[in-house]
Amino acid sequence: MSQPAPDPIQYACCSDGIVVIRVNGKGTHLVSPSLAYVFECTRAMMPPPRYVVDLDNCTTMDSTFMGMLASIGLFQRQTAGSSVVVVNIQDHVRHLLNTLGLKYILDMRKDRVEVAEGRELSAAPQPQMSRMQRILMMLEAHERLVDIDSENEIKFEGVLKSLRDSLEHGD
Repeated sequence: MSQPAPDPIQYACCSDGIVVIRVNGKGTHLVSPSLAYVFECTRAMMPPPRYVVDLDNCTTMDSTFMGMLASIGLFQRQTAGSSVVVVNIQDHVRHLLNTLGLKYILDMRKDRVEVAEGRELSAAPQPQMSRMQRILMMLEAHERLVDIDSENEIKFEGVLKSLRDSLEHGD
């Protein structure tokens, strides 16, 4: 009998304000609400949280998911004065992150690292979102990508226009 697939987003709050997030499978707009949930639940911690993202089991990412990572990265820089640490990155995923400029705000480590040793990671729930809430989340994620690298404005010009049009027309 095969093992059930792990939850797409798992997390643990560790000592010293460290929040470990593990991404399993594809980091896409479909699991971005779970990542946003973890961020919303932990961002008010005192002292400000420092995030470690384990991508050992992450096979790919879309731009919405990378925009959510950018939001977390920008938040940590503003509140804790440090970069989100990203570990165990597959080459393909590293290339995607670099292409959209996340290399400027994330501390991407090359060494293999075991995170949350001895800690049980909790499954992040998949919050229900209305179509409009999902569009707004996607729009904000893409705007964060533009915030970190102005070249992304050209890359996502059509996506941003489409999402804004959808918000205006209530599509």
